Amino acid sequence: MNDRIFLTGSLRLDGSTSFGDSYKPRPYPKVGLSWIVSDEPFMRSLPFVTELRARASFGAASRYPTSPMKLGQITPYQQTIDGSTHNLFFRSFLGNPFLSPERTHETEYGVDATLFDRKLDAELTGWSRRTNAQIALQYSPQGLPPSWGNIGDVSGHGFEVRLHSKLLQVHSAQLDLTVSATYQTSKLLSLGNTPSLCNAYDCYRVGYPLGSLFSQSLTVLDTVGGHADGIVLYPEIVRGPSQYVGPASPPYDYTFAPTASFLNGRVTVSTIVDRATGFYFPDGRLYGSGFSDAYMRAGSSLINQARYELQCCSFEPGDFTRWRELSVTTDLPSRFMHAVLLSRGTISVQFRNLAEWTRSKLGDPESVPGMGITGHGSASEIPSVAQPRSFSLNFNLVP
Repeated sequence: MNDRIFLTGSLRLDGSTSFGDSYKPRPYPKVGLSWIVSDEPFMRSLPFVTELRARASFGAASRYPTSPMKLGQITPYQQTIDGSTHNLFFRSFLGNPFLSPERTHETEYGVDATLFDRKLDAELTGWSRRTNAQIALQYSPQGLPPSWGNIGDVSGHGFEVRLHSKLLQVHSAQLDLTVSATYQTSKLLSLGNTPSLCNAYDCYRVGYPLGSLFSQSLTVLDTVGGHADGIVLYPEIVRGPSQYVGPASPPYDYTFAPTASFLNGRVTVSTIVDRATGFYFPDGRLYGSGFSDAYMRAGSSLINQARYELQCCSFEPGDFTRWRELSVTTDLPSRFMHAVLLSRGTISVQFRNLAEWTRSKLGDPESVPGMGITGHGSASEIPSVAQPRSFSLNFNLVP
């Protein structure tokens, strides 16, 4: 419409057949609307606006159960027994033949702006989502392998703000800065006939975000045996009502990413700093065995002993700031490139996980012991091991 308003749409029929299960094709529409506001006559009074675009879209999709979800999964491994190697198997996931597809529809809306003669780009995006019969991995409190299930209906919403600015440009040097902030949360709307589904670490409970953490107030009587002996036994613990602690994954994420280039772009230095806030994780010393006697050593408080006895009710804020990456890239001398019959070459060195700042006393909130991968809300026998610092050296040669 006058090259200012654009409307797009599509319709997809999606179905599936697998292992005798037949899911009839269903229509999934997608509609998008975009309006270049800066081309309107009333915007001429704002000369600092180079381009302004408003957008909105709606779409629907489905997710079908895979064969491991419905049939389960068995993982092989080798074990040495009496000096000989044996092939063994263990069940990683239990099967759930009653899984049904999940259905999702999502609305997204936002504004994109280019300002001050293209020196500043801004993106604002909001979204809301509704999922019916969401498929999620469920952990059994009885110690059985986990299984996939349709946990219920879930809603979610969030927003993202991203700014990119050319802060400085003098002679052969330039400094750019990109910052972003995101927020996302979810809410469990229904869970069938079950009010909540919990394991030792987190909960699916109607009215709360997925994977929420709950705690209980504990009172220790220390009266078994007729006198206070400083040793807590299970009958001496009185549980209070369940209390919501917070989400196990960070709802707030922030990124700070400056980039500097020198010598007309022949040398580039960039770095990324992340911050995540608003989430909690359990004290891993409460779970399992081996190293878990930290709360039962001499002099441990009665409350800590009670927490260990029940393996619950101890969480810490997981807020952290991480210097995620530092990268330096430079062009190799053109004379040298021509001498080795190449047109261009670059060399770059990249450092990762340079530093972390957190008030947590239990280690890295982003890691699992011995794995060095994201582990928000994970429980383990010992405080988590920090993600390893690493560096890489890369050459890019163009013939």
